[in-house]
Amino acid sequence: MSDTGFALINELKVEGYERPTLDQLIEMGNHGVGVDYVQGLKSYGYQLKTIDYLVKMRDPRRDSKVHRRDGVSGLQKPRAGGLIRIRDHGVTPGFHKRVHRRRLPTASVDEWVTLRDHG
Repeated sequence: MSDTGFALINELKVEGYERPTLDQLIEMGNHGVGVDYVQGLKSYGYQLKTIDYLVKMRDPRRDSKVHRRDGVSGLQKPRAGGLIRIRDHGVTPGFHKRVHRRRLPTASVDEWVTLRDHG
C-alpha cells in the first residue's frame, strides 16, 4: 500500500532507522515517504534516525530544494529540526534570495526565522 513494503523496511534497517510499526508504515505511505525519499535525504547528508522526523520532513509544505545545502546558502547545514523550523516559518529559497540581494548577514536558523517572522 502506497509503496510501503519490504523494500522500505529493508532500506530503513540498512540506514539505521528504528523498526517502523504498522501505523508508522501507513503514515509514511500517506505522506509519500518511500525508499527514494530516504535515499534522497541521505544524499543530502541527512540521516534522521526516527520515523517521525521522516514524516515531518516529507510534509507537503516542505519542498526538496530546502533539503539541499544550496537551498538556503549562507546557513551552515542545519539539523533536521532546523530545516523543519525554517520551512514552518516560511523561509523558502525565494525568501533566501531576497535577503541575500539586500546583503543581510545570516548564519543561523534563529536569524533566518527572526528575519522571516519580522518581515
